[in-house]
Amino acid sequence: MNRALHHKTFVIGAALLLLIGLMAVLAPWLAPHDPYAQDLANRSVPPFWNAERGGWLHPLGTDPLGRDYLS
Repeated sequence: MNRALHHKTFVIGAALLLLIGLMAVLAPWLAPHDPYAQDLANRSVPPFWNAERGGWLHPLGTDPLGRDYLS
């Protein structure tokens, strides 16, 4: 195992697997909205960096039907 930690490809592969595993475990927290639910009151909300109406509620914004892009 000690030799494996010195190989760059092993470390990168292990880090990617860990990242994918964490994303799978944290998926309900990362994208909490129902991807099929439509909310016309929140349609075409810009992403959070365009923060006129955006914000952390819909970090990537919403589509014209009010569905969250992240979910």
